[in-house]
Amino acid sequence: MIFVIQISQIGDICSFVTASLPLYNRHLLRYHQFDPNFVISCNIGSCGYATRKLGTFRVHLHRQHRMPPLTNSSDLDDTVDDIVDFDCDGQSAVNVNANMPNFQCYSASLTLALEAKHNLSHAAIDDVLTATGSVIEQHLHMYSSKVKVRLSELGIDSSVVDDIPFDSFLDSLNSSSKRYEYYTRHLSHREPSPITLGTTKVLRKGVEADVPQIGYIIPFTDSIRYLLELREVYHEVYSPHVSDNDYLYDFCDGNYVKCHPLFSRNPAALQIILNTDDMEIANPLGSHAKKHKVTMFYFTLANIRPAFRSQLHAIQLLAIAKTNAVRKFGESKLLEDFITVVNKLSNGGIQMLLSGSMHTVEGALVCVSADTLASHWIGKFKEGVGFAMRACRHCECRGTETRLVFSSSDCKLRSLDEHKQRCQFLSELSLKSRIYWSKM
Repeated sequence: MIFVIQISQIGDICSFVTASLPLYNRHLLRYHQFDPNFVISCNIGSCGYATRKLGTFRVHLHRQHRMPPLTNSSDLDDTVDDIVDFDCDGQSAVNVNANMPNFQCYSASLTLALEAKHNLSHAAIDDVLTATGSVIEQHLHMYSSKVKVRLSELGIDSSVVDDIPFDSFLDSLNSSSKRYEYYTRHLSHREPSPITLGTTKVLRKGVEADVPQIGYIIPFTDSIRYLLELREVYHEVYSPHVSDNDYLYDFCDGNYVKCHPLFSRNPAALQIILNTDDMEIANPLGSHAKKHKVTMFYFTLANIRPAFRSQLHAIQLLAIAKTNAVRKFGESKLLEDFITVVNKLSNGGIQMLLSGSMHTVEGALVCVSADTLASHWIGKFKEGVGFAMRACRHCECRGTETRLVFSSSDCKLRSLDEHKQRCQFLSELSLKSRIYWSKM
C-alpha cells in the first residue's frame, strides 16, 4: 500500500510518497500540521476522503480502513537512513538525514497560520515566538549537555559541541515587520496598494481641510501570476474541463464561452469571474450602522472546476474601500487596474514567467456575480427595487406586471443603447428631477 500526500501550500505542492503508515504520519506532523491551507486526502483505493484536521484523518483511517491509530512522531523509529523524502519546497528527492529542513520556512508557515487561520494578533504571535524560542533553547542546551557526557564516555572530544550555535531560529520572525518581509520575499505575499478615490472637506479646529478617501487594491497582474505559479491552478487552467455530453456543467459548456472568439481560439485562456458585495464590520443595529460599511471586490477563475472554485482559498480579494466613499466617488478608480489588465489579457495577452518558461497569458471577463442590489448598482440601475417603477434590470415590466409574466418571451427586454440614453438624461437633470425619474 502506497501513501501519497499532496498538500497545498503557498506556491508549491509537497509530493511525499511512502509505503509506511508511521513514516507518512511523521511527515505530516513534522512538516505540514501548521500549514495555513492544510488539506489532506485519503488515497486508499477510491476513497477520496479529504479533511483539514489531522485528528479527523486519524479517526477516518481507524474507522473506515481498520488501520491502527496513528502515533506521535516521537514514538517512531528515527533510523530511516534508507527512506527517500521530499522537502516541502518541491525539490528533488533527498535523504531525510542528509539535509536539515528549512526551519525558517516552517516557522513562517506556523506564524502565517496563527495569523490567518486562528486570528491571533501581532502582539500575541510575538509572545508565542518568544516563549517558543526560549523553550527550544533550553531543550537544545539540555540535549547538548547529554551529548557531551556521552561523547566523554566514548572517549571523544566533546568540545565540538560548543561550536554548534544555539541561537533561536525564531529571532528572524519575532516582529510583524520581519515576518511580512519574509512573506514578501519567500511566500509570494503582496502588500495592498492604496488608491485615492477622492477628497472630502472637513472642519478641523475651525479650519477647512481636504481629507482623502482611500481604497486598497491588490494588483491584478500579481494575483494572476501568483495563482498560475500554483501547480494545481496551472493544471486546472491548461487542462480544460469541457463537458463531453449534452449537459451543461460549467461556464465553459455555455454558448457564451463556446462562441467567444478568444475562448474558441484558446481554451486555456483565463475565464475571469468578478464578484462584489458590501459588508458591515460593526454592529448593524447600533447607532454607527453603515459608518464602517465596506465594499469589496473579489475574483476567481472559471477555469477551476466548480468543486474547488467555491472554496475560500480559490477566491481572491481584488479591491476594498468604504461604501460611503465608493458610492460618492464611484468605483472607476478602484477597478481601473483590473479593467486595464483584463483589456490587455483579451487583446494579445500578457507575458509571464511560469514554471521556468515564458507564457502568453490571455483571458476575458465572463461573469459578474453579485446579489440584486450590487448588480443594480454596478450596472448603473436604481439600487433599491422596493419603490422602483421598473424593478427588473433585464426587462421593461412594471412592478404589478412582474406577478403576471413568467416568460422572457412575453417581456420587452432592455437594450444597451436605451440604457445609455437614460443615464445621459438623468445626468442632465436637477437633483429633485433626478430623484423622481430615477424610479423609472
